[in-house]
Amino acid sequence: MALPEIACAKYVPGEGRRCVHYADGPCLRADEFMCVLWLRANGYLRDPLVVAREHLAQQRATSPPPAAPASPQPATVQLGLFPRLRPPRKP
Repeated sequence: MALPEIACAKYVPGEGRRCVHYADGPCLRADEFMCVLWLRANGYLRDPLVVAREHLAQQRATSPPPAAPASPQPATVQLGLFPRLRPPRKP
């Protein structure tokens, strides 16, 4: 049975708050490589949304602002198949 503040579903109470399978970092279970609680305490397991927000904020801070779009050139108006013979009037 896992305690509410314990994130590992395979937690088995041992001495103090440590799990029976805890081996100072690695997990002694064959189906786990590292202890989930150890990974979280040492910053290796983080909420993916927080990581993504931090990454986007860093990218926005280091990337240059987008260039302003070039002013659009007035297009010639075509009527049917024939292009307009005169250039467009300037206002």
